[in-house]
Amino acid sequence: MKKRKQLKSKEMLSLKLIFAIISSIVLIVSAYIAYSLYSSPIDSQFIKVKISSGATVSQSISIMNKSGALRPKWLFMLVAKYANSKHKATIKAGLHKLPQNMPNIDILKALFTGQYLYNKRITFPEGISYQRFASILSRKLQIDSAGFAQLCVSDSLLAARGIKAKSVEGYLHPATYLFDMDTPAAAALDVLLDANEKIWNEKFAAMAMPNNLDRHEVMTLASIVEAESPIADERPRIAGVYINRLNRKMPLQADPTVQYALGIKKRLLYSDLNADSPYNTYKYSGLPPGPINSPSTSSIKAVFNYERHNYLFFVAVGDGSGRHNFAKNFDEHRRFVAIFRNNARKMK
Repeated sequence: MKKRKQLKSKEMLSLKLIFAIISSIVLIVSAYIAYSLYSSPIDSQFIKVKISSGATVSQSISIMNKSGALRPKWLFMLVAKYANSKHKATIKAGLHKLPQNMPNIDILKALFTGQYLYNKRITFPEGISYQRFASILSRKLQIDSAGFAQLCVSDSLLAARGIKAKSVEGYLHPATYLFDMDTPAAAALDVLLDANEKIWNEKFAAMAMPNNLDRHEVMTLASIVEAESPIADERPRIAGVYINRLNRKMPLQADPTVQYALGIKKRLLYSDLNADSPYNTYKYSGLPPGPINSPSTSSIKAVFNYERHNYLFFVAVGDGSGRHNFAKNFDEHRRFVAIFRNNARKMK
């Protein structure tokens, strides 16, 4: 009987010891997890970490591990997977600028919310000049506009890019981009030029060149079409008018090219048509030396798919629709000009 009591007593001591060990392990693990979650790995003023578009949770946490954050990886993988399953949260791509003394758990939250994303979404409208690109970048990213504009006319850059012109006009693709806040001017320019190259290679490089034009001439004509009409379904017809005039050796007489030569958008006076510039298509036949803006993909498509017709003239309807009337001869054109003037008076 005494032996049984001794055995039971030993068993109780063993169980208590096991429970004590388990409790200690749980406490240690809990403390370790709490420390990992709430410790701050950033001892400098801040860290900047780039998460690429399409990066997985595992890849993103590995990137953070290199900066000393979100360790151990297995723990934050579990937390991230829980956040994803519970809240459908995903890690935001971009450059994250994380402040000092930020706990790991808050770092992970910031990656999911994008709270400290250090980039800006910038939209460049279609049909703008490289100077407007410079102005927008200056306003949004504090890039020096003069420095950017200087790069746009750099002989070495133009040669490296194979642009046979005096500037990158027409070769900056108008679209919406996500730029890091500390992007330098040269890198921003590369992004815009690369986007144009990508669009050309994907959509146009394999197509037969229209009317024996080369790429530079296509971009030049597309920029004129872009400036002439905001109506996408009208652009192939306008491109057809200019192709007809080129084929007949007629001057293009495109008002936007004269405005470009003058450096100002305004209603042209007859005296403006005497401006001595190779961009004055009233004075000089053929296409101007290069694009007059950055044309949209729609306008480039319009040149490749220009409408076959006999129109040689067009003028705005003048009713605020942005549309044009097209004429095959000058007499018909004059009647449409009279309609435009009459409508323009009514619109005042």
